[in-house]
Amino acid sequence: MAFAVASPAYAEDRGPTRAQVTERNEGLVSLWDALRARAAGMRIRLRQALVSTGEFEGSRLAWTRSEIGFDAGMPLLEGRLKLGLSPSFAWERLSIAGSDEFIVSRTGRDRGFTDFYDTSLRLGASLELDRGFGVEAISGWSARHERTADVRESSQLGGSVALTYRRGSWLRLRLGVGAGADLDDQRLRFSPVYRIVLRPHPRFTFESSGLGATLEWDATAATSLSLGAEADGTQYRLAHRGAPPTGTGDGTLKRRQTRIDVGVLHRLHEHIRLRALVGLVVDEEIELTDEDGVTTERRRNRDPSARLMVGLELRL
Repeated sequence: MAFAVASPAYAEDRGPTRAQVTERNEGLVSLWDALRARAAGMRIRLRQALVSTGEFEGSRLAWTRSEIGFDAGMPLLEGRLKLGLSPSFAWERLSIAGSDEFIVSRTGRDRGFTDFYDTSLRLGASLELDRGFGVEAISGWSARHERTADVRESSQLGGSVALTYRRGSWLRLRLGVGAGADLDDQRLRFSPVYRIVLRPHPRFTFESSGLGATLEWDATAATSLSLGAEADGTQYRLAHRGAPPTGTGDGTLKRRQTRIDVGVLHRLHEHIRLRALVGLVVDEEIELTDEDGVTTERRRNRDPSARLMVGLELRL
């Protein structure tokens, strides 16, 4: 399993923009992998996940996620230049059980929550230079929002430019800068991006990027096992729930996680890959803010909760 995250953006940046700038979208990971390893191919990804089931002061929150993604690449200039496209769409559902005291005040709790949508479109290019060096550039659009929320207010544009270096099959480096902006405030934000992949042995791969790291072992020619850890954050724009101070207006819901995962990847066929993941969320925080950025609710759970994921990838 691989994560192409980057170092965190500045603290004053808003959550979705930080996610855009630091490239925390798994569709982007697949895009870069397609550019490197299978530039002339296409991939279709299907995933179903139980994101977390944490208990927050008497209220149990269960997040489930369904995702579909598509990656395609094209080589040019005898393979030195590679172009890639990666659209994806995911929807999450939040179930709240237990005490009704959670998310009651100022949030329109009587309305509950609808589904949450996560949509993105990435365009990328990779150019190989001399002596193992290269340049990668990417641009994209993303939106994370509750189903009935304003899509424009959750939309972002961003991209990054990075210098890459490859030495044999045992070292890959990527270092650059990313920039992104919300469409509603149009304020540009910057963040460093990096990725390092070490392969000290043909069957072992270590990857680190920003707030995540993974160790992968090729147990057999068809099966790989992995152990990973990551700190991540997701933010969704909420539907309008009355103007502050009696409501949150067009508020936001933020979820921050620190987790440990064990995964298995099985190559069932040349064109079919199956992936499964079992993990623990060891620290999770849920925060609600109103449209003025004022926190109206914040709760934290440090008791481990289960995390599961199954996925299918078709390579054409």
